[in-house]
Amino acid sequence: MIISDDMLPTLVRKKKKAKKQKPMSFSLPPGYHEWQKNLINADLKLMVFPCGTKVGKTLGGTSRLITKSWGAANGLDATYRTIAPTNALTKLTYQYLNRLLPENFPQKADMKMSEYEQILEQWKEFTPYRSAYRGLMRWPHNHAVIECVHGDNPEVTIEGARVMGNCFDEAAKLKKQVFDSAVSTTTQTNGWNCLYGTPRGKNWYYEMFMECKEHMRWAKKHDKPLEMFAMQARTIDNPYVPREAIARAKKYLSDRHFKQLYLAEFLDEGSVFINHRQCVQGNEIEIDEDRKIQSWLDPDADEKTVVIGTDWAKRQDYYVSIAIDVTSDIPKVVGFQRTTGISYKKCVGLLYKFASEFEEVSAIRHDRTGVGDVIDELLEPLPYPIEPVVFSNTSKSNMVEAYMVGLEESEIILPNWNELLKEHDNFDVTTTSMGLPKYAASGSGHDDIIMAMILAYYAVCEMRDNDFSVKILEDVSKENDLEVEEVDYLNSLIDQFEDEEEFY
Repeated sequence: MIISDDMLPTLVRKKKKAKKQKPMSFSLPPGYHEWQKNLINADLKLMVFPCGTKVGKTLGGTSRLITKSWGAANGLDATYRTIAPTNALTKLTYQYLNRLLPENFPQKADMKMSEYEQILEQWKEFTPYRSAYRGLMRWPHNHAVIECVHGDNPEVTIEGARVMGNCFDEAAKLKKQVFDSAVSTTTQTNGWNCLYGTPRGKNWYYEMFMECKEHMRWAKKHDKPLEMFAMQARTIDNPYVPREAIARAKKYLSDRHFKQLYLAEFLDEGSVFINHRQCVQGNEIEIDEDRKIQSWLDPDADEKTVVIGTDWAKRQDYYVSIAIDVTSDIPKVVGFQRTTGISYKKCVGLLYKFASEFEEVSAIRHDRTGVGDVIDELLEPLPYPIEPVVFSNTSKSNMVEAYMVGLEESEIILPNWNELLKEHDNFDVTTTSMGLPKYAASGSGHDDIIMAMILAYYAVCEMRDNDFSVKILEDVSKENDLEVEEVDYLNSLIDQFEDEEEFY
């Protein structure tokens, strides 16, 4: 939901008393739907709200924190928390807090300056103390605290506190340990825990949802008061989401993703990829974490004809190259290479060394998005057919969805590499304001391996869809003899690593 100016706290004047300053109170968005009203106001020990996209879950959760902390008894130093999977998402909640409780109250167009100055004076006494660095607000009237914390390291960021209530934003992306650690902080206070977010398979979040539903059935049957509550918040029930955006999402999203993102349904597997673990063959690949460059080759790599997908390192990301054998009945990953913190020239040198390990390289597809001409110039002397790809949201979605189909139908063989599987698990789909799918790593995670995979796999798909044989692709490779300057350049790419054994 988009926060508009009319969602800001509304100052309400009380009855005027002689020779006294006008007291003030504030009101919050009341909730447009029954589920959001429950999210903001309900007094139950456990609440679970599986949500579709753009239903106002973060706004509702933030309003709950404000409501409960404002009404806390004085002298308790009560603490209320929002817990999110990443630091970035905790900052988003803090931004909502600042919007609902602005440090300087906004002046309305028809407000006299003298009246505005009087309101500002009162607002200074009313508004909470805040620390953006700590993601914290503290009310002056009762010293109750609102904290925004992340669940990356629950033993450090969560455990040990005494908390009156926890809101779990995007709960499905949190680990079960985060929930267990947070519940331990409410044991002494007999506090509440409220979970909301988009479903991501039938994980612990699903189990909490089903536990609440079962309790509700039991309480109704035995005429007992509710202690747990669960309710789905579907995007299609939100009157503020344009109907055309929902129709567009229905058209462009897979049926599975539409059910998850717009109907808030729990499906059998994760957010994007299905069956990827069933596509894994071989023993777990052990990678020495002390090596600067992580690499692996199939024992028969030197006999394989491959296509290679390459994703370049940008800022804190990883350079990754993935090689897929195109001659086998089922395309198979037969090599990978991964590193970070080195120059583009060294990355190109690694790619050339990696490609040299195979009998033939039919095509190299690389992500040119945001990289520019510098990569083209470095790649030009390489003796392989190289195709740059500049991603748009549409082209990226097409490639991701082609790879999704390949995994679902077991048309790809993956190596047993932990980092590869982890990126598959953490890859996420959201929607744009137009209702179109947007794919990326969840939170602050990486998707470099995924991007290299979809580039390589899409090259395989195009070859097969167009009935391209490996021979045809080989025919478009560089047939002319390499110039002396190119030979010198390629040798220099290899030479730059000969004295750097610590890389390997």
